[in-house]
Amino acid sequence: MPQIPVPSSRKHSAQQSRRSGKLRVIITGPELIADSLNEQLICQHNIDVAPPLPDVRQVIDVVLQMRELQRPVDVVVLCWNGNASSQERCLRTISELEQHQQACLVLVDPLFPEELEQIKRAGARGYIFTTVSFLSFVMAIRQSERVRHDLSQRVYQFLGLLAGRTVNSRFLAFQVLLEYSILEYASSLEGEAEG
Repeated sequence: MPQIPVPSSRKHSAQQSRRSGKLRVIITGPELIADSLNEQLICQHNIDVAPPLPDVRQVIDVVLQMRELQRPVDVVVLCWNGNASSQERCLRTISELEQHQQACLVLVDPLFPEELEQIKRAGARGYIFTTVSFLSFVMAIRQSERVRHDLSQRVYQFLGLLAGRTVNSRFLAFQVLLEYSILEYASSLEGEAEG
């Protein structure tokens, strides 16, 4: 596997995030989008953002290198641009991330609903529509690991009743949480508690 040098700023940032208990995030996708999201996430007190990766082909190598350094990435956010030429590469990357048991959220435009099933089959832990508020985006990142590990069959049943359809997987549960703004509501309660 080719080694991608990990910049010293990334190493330092990773060390700080492990000591402070911050959630480590990598964003990959078109440069303008990835840079913009990175800049906004840097301001979040409990999220450590690695430098964005505009080339999705770098993601697997960087994630594995961070693991070797014992500074694992918590969530990879992959920006899905709907471009047919990059679609297959993105699906392969999502699948490889799932094989390495790496949580991956896909930022997707609601104009591509037919692609959600492909994203799900590839192994993404969830998706975030580009039309959600930034607060919902942040909450989706923060809740990713909790949804993946802690949802029980009772919660699936509750979310199924709420949505009026069968919810029998983490992916569907996460989708319902986003659709009904439950994550956004929980965030507002958290903000009131801190205030």
